[in-house]
Amino acid sequence: MALGLGQNWKRVRHVVHVGRGDPASIFQMIGPCGRGGEAGLAIMFVEENRRNGKNCVADFTNPYVQTDDDRMDALAITPVCLRVAFTLDNKLGYIPISLDNPNYLLERKHEDDDGLDECHCSNCNVEKFRAGLSKIIHMKNDNLDALVSNPQDINNNPLNITLGNPATIAKWHPGPTDTPLEPVLESFAKSLLSDFKVLFAESFDLSASDFLPAGLFNIENA
Repeated sequence: MALGLGQNWKRVRHVVHVGRGDPASIFQMIGPCGRGGEAGLAIMFVEENRRNGKNCVADFTNPYVQTDDDRMDALAITPVCLRVAFTLDNKLGYIPISLDNPNYLLERKHEDDDGLDECHCSNCNVEKFRAGLSKIIHMKNDNLDALVSNPQDINNNPLNITLGNPATIAKWHPGPTDTPLEPVLESFAKSLLSDFKVLFAESFDLSASDFLPAGLFNIENA
């Protein structure tokens, strides 16, 4: 659900934004997060490498003139403070992509002169961001403040396990078939084989079938 214009929601603690648009609209959507005075967490999913997009600073030949797509690409790769980046985008219509940008330096000075609180975005505090990212799977309403302030202190929930693809897939290797089975297992194998022959005969016409039951399921399979 988008938190857009006209939705003055209270007590919004965390917002997740997915999709493209323009930074001004995204800033409006994540704006209610933490508005009530409590700490808030806003997460933006951006494309790390967009096809036919600008995926590094060198791709921006004129960083002061940006389309909506350019601004979104710049937002994904910029090393500057995201709070200042959103401010300059609202003021000047572009996302700064250099720490030496004069408008960026001027806005940082304005923040310092006005006594704004320290920014905790992923660019301003990389170590805290990485620690929080590793703990976000354990986030709950009652530990959100700790996740924002000291994520390394959050205890892991053993029930929350990050899923991943296994590096190798175990292969089944049948054991030797020349070793005699236990009598009960031998009887069970013969019973399976007999039942399969009956099932095959009931399901298929043996005179018209290209396969025989023994070719599909034999004593070794049993």
